[in-house]
Amino acid sequence: MNNSYNHSDLLTISSIIMNNDSRIDSETHTITQICFSLAFCSTLIHLIFILYFKRIRKLYGLCIIIHCLFYSISYLITLITCSLSKKTNLIHIIFGYLADYCILTTIIMNLKSSLMIVYLLWNKQENVNCYHGNSQLCNSNNVCLNHIKKLCYIIGHIMVIILPILCIVISIILFETNNYISEEHEEFAVISCNLTPNYGHFYIFFPILFILLLLQFSCILITIKLLMSQQQQNNNNNNNNNNNNHDNIKTLWKTTNISARFWITLKFTMTHSLVWLIAFLALIQASTSIWHVFTLLYSLQAIYITID
Repeated sequence: MNNSYNHSDLLTISSIIMNNDSRIDSETHTITQICFSLAFCSTLIHLIFILYFKRIRKLYGLCIIIHCLFYSISYLITLITCSLSKKTNLIHIIFGYLADYCILTTIIMNLKSSLMIVYLLWNKQENVNCYHGNSQLCNSNNVCLNHIKKLCYIIGHIMVIILPILCIVISIILFETNNYISEEHEEFAVISCNLTPNYGHFYIFFPILFILLLLQFSCILITIKLLMSQQQQNNNNNNNNNNNNHDNIKTLWKTTNISARFWITLKFTMTHSLVWLIAFLALIQASTSIWHVFTLLYSLQAIYITID
């Protein structure tokens, strides 16, 4: 009698736990879909404003416009993967890889915008240095910069087109999509949409993403260094009562859209770094609470970029 009673109690407790787990999964799915829906609507409105107003298009530049386009598409595809059932495994995998492609392309386009800002400032600094220097050396520097510009375009296009595809192909070849680190991570995959906690994401996707973000921070530091060196040069000229009428960096910074693009790129870099660091922590720990923080920050990032 006691054995049957204990057995029935165990069945009751296990059923309660299963019901609670399913309820948590359902609530998590709902919260995730709401956050991603808000994010997609915000980025879509942002993209419409960019495409409709010519002044905003000139302010942002082509790289940031493409960045915003893939940014919006990544939200949409992520939202689709959240809505798909795990029973439709192949479709879920395809949309998951598409979301990863759009996310990586978004980060790469922001990096390309940072590289172009560095190139423009460096080019103007070389022009300032050439003004008081050797004309032959100046011509050789200009030729060198032109080659560097072409190289930046080539590398930029190769990175945009090939790098995300290469990451996905390597992930497919080396790692199985449903090969999770542990049973806990396999359970967490039910709520993590396209960001499944498998070896492909931990060994390919996130390392490449963080390397791209690190390169963006490097470009930002180089830009700040160029501006500070120009400011120091201006102070030295003022102390020597030497009026420099060829302060090209300062003129470029104040009379063109490069300063606005720098701040836009900086905002994207900072927010992307915070959001994807939280995403990585949520996946590596298989934590539902950290996942909620990630989805909330992901939507707030889109709203902040749209409003600001």
